[in-house]
Amino acid sequence: MFIELSEYLRCLNEHEDSYLVLATATMRGRDVLAGVLGCPVCRREYQIVLGDAVMGDPPAAPAPPDDPGVPAGDALQAMLDLASPGGYVMLVGSAASYVKPLGRVLQGVQFIAVNPPSGMRSSATVSVIRSPEIPLKDAMVRGVLVGRECGAPWLAEAARVVLPGRRVVALREDVDPPAGVTELVRGMGAWVGERGR
Repeated sequence: MFIELSEYLRCLNEHEDSYLVLATATMRGRDVLAGVLGCPVCRREYQIVLGDAVMGDPPAAPAPPDDPGVPAGDALQAMLDLASPGGYVMLVGSAASYVKPLGRVLQGVQFIAVNPPSGMRSSATVSVIRSPEIPLKDAMVRGVLVGRECGAPWLAEAARVVLPGRRVVALREDVDPPAGVTELVRGMGAWVGERGR
């Protein structure tokens, strides 16, 4: 997990947002390989194991996508409307399988993979989080790509964590826009929406 990501995370218990306190045990460069994230409000602790932030029991791990009709690489970059480096892009569920093609066209962007397919681990460009919900504070990421197995609650969470004026892309067309998000287009196996400013 990127050490800087700890500033973006929030406790999953219901109370006012507060920064989680990070205690590192093992690091490699700027990546935390083992440690604990603690909430100063309720004292809940979350473990970092093999670089992954484990913040609760996630849903069953999705299978990697195998649908050749789903766009990848530059098409996903265009849907996310990302042309410059910097910041975080979140990939939820099976959408994390697209980290390599996206990484080739989105140089200088850090990825957060929430509940990726089993076997995916944190690396120099990806922080893996395993959690029953998206454990980020509001309006923190430049874009969110959501896997086809993720339903309305995950889309609502994606809309909450994306920055105003930025996009949420779902790898399915049968999507109702979450509150605060305007639909831009649907087709080619995907749905694209933009959070209001």
